[in-house]
Amino acid sequence: QQQPMAKRRPTTETPGKHPLVSSRVFGKTTATLACAQSDERLIMTDLICNGLASNCDLRVNEIMFAGVHNSMSSQADSFLAPNNLRSLEDALDAGFRFLDIESCDCDDPPGLQLCHGSCKFGGFLDLGNRDVDQVFTNIKKFVDDNQGEVVMVSLQVNDDTLGAVHSVLSDIDGFIEMLYMHPNPEDEWPTMRDLIVSGKRLMIMHYNEPPCAEPCYEGLMKQW
Repeated sequence: QQQPMAKRRPTTETPGKHPLVSSRVFGKTTATLACAQSDERLIMTDLICNGLASNCDLRVNEIMFAGVHNSMSSQADSFLAPNNLRSLEDALDAGFRFLDIESCDCDDPPGLQLCHGSCKFGGFLDLGNRDVDQVFTNIKKFVDDNQGEVVMVSLQVNDDTLGAVHSVLSDIDGFIEMLYMHPNPEDEWPTMRDLIVSGKRLMIMHYNEPPCAEPCYEGLMKQW
């Protein structure tokens, strides 16, 4: 359950940007990222990674990601018995960087949706659902607008909908290219700086789907 946000101290961030990200990094009218080429690898200075410069050289598995369970289920989006008061998008703006969601087949219409286990109770009472394309488009926009942020998504796959979700993601311009896939759970994870420099700042880990050959779909990781 999301808690009300504490009153923030005044900041100098650019309007519309995440308050934890310094405007000297992302401000349109202030200094931009200073980049230099060294050993054929792009190095960013003055970089802030998920709110802190000290995060940048830590590996992904050394970072704690604040998360929201059933983030698609909110009072703001008219879910019946919602898990959260505020929307998934509000959670991102508040600083949460791990989003737990579920995909469902809600029959036709509306078909593929994000829901909490089921779209209807008893086949007639709407429990709430969100459009898959809208949600992932909004997630990508947030990541595009906040270039020092890395976001993880945990996707519970209901009704064998993984292929349909991937099809939607493939139609969102640049989404698949932004996804990081870790090759093996025993391999060393990249640093936050590595992900940000490479542009691979989104991770989607899925589970609960029928068995499939790995990788099931480009960009999507089986949750270990």
